[in-house]
Amino acid sequence: MWEAEIYTTLPTPAAQPLPVRRGGRPVFLRATASDPFGYSDISGIDFQVTRSGGSTTTYAGVLKSSSGCSSTYEYAWTPNTIGTYTINAVAKEGTEGTVTHTRALAGIIVTGK
Repeated sequence: MWEAEIYTTLPTPAAQPLPVRRGGRPVFLRATASDPFGYSDISGIDFQVTRSGGSTTTYAGVLKSSSGCSSTYEYAWTPNTIGTYTINAVAKEGTEGTVTHTRALAGIIVTGK
């Protein structure tokens, strides 16, 4: 099971995902992964940010919570370059970290500051 979104503020029940963001202000990338063997089998989630026509940068998510079979990771990313970005969340399974599952969060357009 996957959940993945981008927020303008720290995610709360009232926070809404966004498609457009002004540069120089943080967005919060958040993803939740589940594993039938329990949350301890999820070794992390990386966020891959790709600028259209540019390179990909990978950011390690910070563990925010774990319960039952799920773990939620987040990364506060501050885009500074105008453009269109594609963001993927990559969950790593097991202690060896060689089994991964990828899900697209969404596209985001960054405008001027």
